[in-house]
Amino acid sequence: MSRARALIIAGHPGPSLAITALVTLLAAQAAPHGIGPVLTGPAMLAGQLSIGWSNDASDAAGDAAAGRTDKPVAT
Repeated sequence: MSRARALIIAGHPGPSLAITALVTLLAAQAAPHGIGPVLTGPAMLAGQLSIGWSNDASDAAGDAAAGRTDKPVAT
């Protein structure tokens, strides 16, 4: 598995994109004018990806011991 693919999988793209979209839409609705909503999307996506990556990193030893081959950090 390529490093880029592993990072995408470890970032849990479905939930990360869903939360990012929801929060960005709420920000745009709350403050439709200005740069706030434009900055919210990338900030939320970075936060969600870092949560996914750190979660997979902290679970790596247990996942490897359990033989979880679907977890890129553990393999």
